[in-house]
Amino acid sequence: MATFPLTPRRALTGKMFRGLAAVGTARIERAVRDAIEELTYRDLDVELDIEQHADQHGHLVHTPAGSFLFEAREAAYTSRDLAAITMRARVLSGQRGYEIAPALCLADDRTVTLRRHAGVWIVSLERLGDWAGLQHDPEFV
Repeated sequence: MATFPLTPRRALTGKMFRGLAAVGTARIERAVRDAIEELTYRDLDVELDIEQHADQHGHLVHTPAGSFLFEAREAAYTSRDLAAITMRARVLSGQRGYEIAPALCLADDRTVTLRRHAGVWIVSLERLGDWAGLQHDPEFV
């Protein structure tokens, strides 16, 4: 029986690396999708898997405070991510005819508190319930 040395993920190239990255991304998307779907139990309207751009999918959450477009990220984001989701929220706002605020849900970062960065809501997966609770707060709305 042949044995193969294990290759660190960062050393993989081409299709093999993209395949492994896609598996991780699918896990993150599924976790965020399931958490957002549970917001329906908090009396929030949820539209899952809104197709936006190529293979990008977002989730639209309608609250008394407004509508929010959520996208999933692993544990970090860049200024390019913030600009991209802001643009996608603006385009979707134009298509739908009402204001939609951009939001990122970080699946693997437990240190994130509820905050806004460059006009984008940043919420950890664990704090999504706290964020939903704020949507019914009269001072917030």
